[in-house]
Amino acid sequence: MRGASPPGDEVVVGVLTWQLHLPQSRSLKDKRQVLRSLKDRLRARFNVSAAETDHQELWQRAALTVAVVSTERAHAEQVLRDADRIVAEASIAQTGQDIHEAARSLHDAKASALVHCGFGFGIVMIKPALEALGWDPPRFTSTAFQNAWISPVLWNALLGWTGIDQYDEANLVGQRFLDEYSAAYGRRPQYCLPVVNRDIATVLLRAFADARPLSPRGVKEALERVKMLPAASGAPGTMLRFGNWNHRAWMGAGYLVARKLDPDGINSHLVDRFGQEFK
Repeated sequence: MRGASPPGDEVVVGVLTWQLHLPQSRSLKDKRQVLRSLKDRLRARFNVSAAETDHQELWQRAALTVAVVSTERAHAEQVLRDADRIVAEASIAQTGQDIHEAARSLHDAKASALVHCGFGFGIVMIKPALEALGWDPPRFTSTAFQNAWISPVLWNALLGWTGIDQYDEANLVGQRFLDEYSAAYGRRPQYCLPVVNRDIATVLLRAFADARPLSPRGVKEALERVKMLPAASGAPGTMLRFGNWNHRAWMGAGYLVARKLDPDGINSHLVDRFGQEFK
C-alpha cells in the first residue's frame, strides 16, 4: 500500500550544504570525530538530518549536508537559517584599543554567545566594553585562554571565558610529573605550560639520545621514530607521535580540553573533554 497526502497539502524539504576546511585534521579518524560531533549537535538542536556528502577520502575537507522536512516553507527556511547563522561578526584589534562599538554591534544583533577567534591580548578590552553595556553573555575562546597565566591583567580579562587548554587533572602522566616537580621545588603549578614543556623536553631528550649520528638529520630521523609516547598534557590517553608525514606531536581526539578560570587568580577547572577515544 502507498499512502498519499491529501490534496492541497505540501511537503517541503529544505537542504543546506557546508563546504568545510579542517586544518587540524591529520587523518580520516580525526575528521570523522569532528563531523560526528557536528552532526550530533545539529540533530539535537535543530531536529535535522545530517550527513557527510562529499570529499569522504580527504582528511581536511568535508561537505556536510543537513535536511529538514516540514509542511510549511517558512518553517523549513527558518530552521536552516538558524542552523547556518552566525549572528554577527566584529573585528577587533589585538592591541589595547577601544572596542565599545564592536561590542555594541554584537549586543544589538542579539548574539546569544561570543566566540573570540584570535590571540589572547585582544580579549583585554572586551570585558570593560561588556560591562559598559551591562551584558554578560557566554564567552568562548581558543588556546588564547592559556595566556591567562602570563599576568593578572590577562587573568582578569579571561575570567568568565571558556577556553581551550592542554591541562587535565585526570591525566595521570601529568600528575606524576607534577608530584615529582612539587617534591623537588616545593610548589605544584597546575596549568598547561609545565606539562606541555615536559612533553617537549621528553621528546627532544629521546631524539638526542637516539640520534645516529648526532647531527641535524640524525635528530630529525630520531624524532620521526617517536611513536605513541604517553603525554603529560592533554586529556587522559593523549600520545606524542612523530612520523614521516605527521609532525603534529600531540595525538588523540580529546587532547584539547575546555576549561574556565577560578576567581582565586591561580587555578582553573575542567568544563568538558572533546573526545574519549583512549578509555
